Amino acid sequence: MEYQKTDEEKKKTIRIMLTVAYDGTNYCGWQVQPNGISIQKTLQNAIEDLVGEKINLTGASRTDSGVHALGQVAVFDTGKVNIAPERFAQAINQRLPRDIVVQESREVPADFHPRYTDVESPEIQAGTSLIGACAVRNPFPAPCRTCPCPGAAGGHSG
Repeated sequence: MEYQKTDEEKKKTIRIMLTVAYDGTNYCGWQVQPNGISIQKTLQNAIEDLVGEKINLTGASRTDSGVHALGQVAVFDTGKVNIAPERFAQAINQRLPRDIVVQESREVPADFHPRYTDVESPEIQAGTSLIGACAVRNPFPAPCRTCPCPGAAGGHSG
């Protein structure tokens, strides 16, 4: 069951969009599962540790066990407003394993939803970056540094 914020909590919150990359080899997929470690739960734990409150992390889509992602979008609401939205990425990354990386973080409108909002809109596209162009660690093992696809030329098989 998802945690529901009170009306008073909602008034003091901001919505943060994360762009995430991960090597899914060691995970049971995106969505929280009772039988394994998921990307969503790992990220959620890191965010909750940072903000000191329960959050709901909503992703743009789900992935299956072992699947990698580059540019997965997720959002959460928080009352932790003493951190600049673009600094959440760095702070969350310090709490994550090496195979999950928040590439970017920023504040988005309260009605933004990663599955239903047009991510091609100008306000969402402004500032978008990829691993090769930003100063975050790469979650993919060498030699698979730019292509998260198993079996791709130069890629890994796991």
